Amino acid sequence: MATNDPLRPSSSGQSPTLDPDDDDDISVTSTVVEQHDEDAEFEVEDLHIERTKKGVKQYLVEWTGFSIDQASWEPADNLGAQWREKWEEKKRKQELGLIPVFDLAIGAMPSDGGSE
Repeated sequence: MATNDPLRPSSSGQSPTLDPDDDDDISVTSTVVEQHDEDAEFEVEDLHIERTKKGVKQYLVEWTGFSIDQASWEPADNLGAQWREKWEEKKRKQELGLIPVFDLAIGAMPSDGGSE
């Protein structure tokens, strides 16, 4: 495994364990704010999931030029109407089984579910 992987095999070769030396706790479900230029605008690559948290609808946003592990939960107000409309269309296709549903546990679309 790569040295920056927070999971490593246990000494017994059983299931992976957390690396106690790893201080990176960012994941696709993280809400940790990283340092960046607050005036910079980022381009949306895709929306993967929606949720409502404390009464606010949020979308898991994948950003153009960034890996999926750098996706962030963004409130609907941060996205334009065009992206919300695209999401509703994508959600309809997922409900009909035409495209796979994003699997948050693995941070990707299931490989056996076809392609978009």
